[in-house]
Amino acid sequence: MKYLQKTWVRALIALILGGIMREAAFISTGDPNRPRGEHYDIITIAWIIGLYFVLTYYVRNRKVI
Repeated sequence: MKYLQKTWVRALIALILGGIMREAAFISTGDPNRPRGEHYDIITIAWIIGLYFVLTYYVRNRKVI
């Protein structure tokens, strides 16, 4: 858990999980063989940024045991 206090670790986790979550959402919402939309990259970046902020919020507001 102490590793999440480092910014680069949170950014790396957000990149990996954001991409996986976006791909899972794309596959589950229809035919996975359809062409990607025009703004697919922008939406993926929004997922990554959102996940980074969630991780940052979690790290700053967790209680130390």
